[in-house]
Amino acid sequence: MSALRPGALDHVGIVVDDIGEAERLMTALGLRAAGGSDPPGLRTAFFELEGPRIELIEFFEEGPRAERLGDARARIDHIAFTVPDLDEAVDALAEVGVETTSPQTSSGRRTCWTVPATSDGVLYQLIETDGGK
Repeated sequence: MSALRPGALDHVGIVVDDIGEAERLMTALGLRAAGGSDPPGLRTAFFELEGPRIELIEFFEEGPRAERLGDARARIDHIAFTVPDLDEAVDALAEVGVETTSPQTSSGRRTCWTVPATSDGVLYQLIETDGGK
């Protein structure tokens, strides 16, 4: 049994072929815009509801776009969880054979991703909430 302290569902990331169209849908569903970013090669937009958020992601470069979206117009890309201590979470996952990327800082928080081939084919993002140890 893992000693990992549970966190919460932070957001679900959805890769889309047209972020403007997807933003209109989120607004029509009653979700509130909650920021986003334009890192190189993609654009993101977050939408809030009661509890977790929805992250829309549009890749501009054909390679990453095809890899993450394929022929679909949209698909769920990843599920992000908050964890109190990222290093502890990575260690707990390693104990059950799940590999992760190296931790990095994104939007002021430490984060990493699981390697889908080791996490039942699902891409999970772990986001540290309280600075760890």
